[in-house]
Amino acid sequence: MKKIILSLVMAIAVVGSALAGGEKITGDFSVLKGQQVNVVYDYSQIDIAGKWNDATYPEKNPEWESIKVEAYDNSVQNILMEIPKSGMTVGKFPDAPYTLRFVIHRVKSEGRTFADVILTDKDGKELGSITGFDEKGGGGMNGYMPFSVNYKRGIGKVAHRLSSLLKKFF
Repeated sequence: MKKIILSLVMAIAVVGSALAGGEKITGDFSVLKGQQVNVVYDYSQIDIAGKWNDATYPEKNPEWESIKVEAYDNSVQNILMEIPKSGMTVGKFPDAPYTLRFVIHRVKSEGRTFADVILTDKDGKELGSITGFDEKGGGGMNGYMPFSVNYKRGIGKVAHRLSSLLKKFF
């Protein structure tokens, strides 16, 4: 009987650790409740498929700027979808009291996206962060989708995961 109980406890621990994200949260995000929040994407550190950065990728794909705009719009919707009770208004509000800055570190060709999110006040002082996002992108039925679709799905999943983590603060 002890072996069965011990096996169950171990199985629950393994499954629980597999389901938990690897993100690390610092700071208190409850200050965002009921606030207008500026959302900014920072591509200054991005590595695209191990070959390009934000400055060189447009040579490969001239639609890169429009892809970034679409990804931004989709992710802002994903943030609000999960936490309607927060009363937050998120979007492009440069004069807002708070900013969520998505620092995109790396995007693999299949859309897997690695990012951090930094919370700052309107003076740029860091109030908190959620680091270590690692979200799968597209892939599709045949295992291949255009990079633009894969990236939009990957960054959308980062935003979706962010909103899930923010729930505990509201």
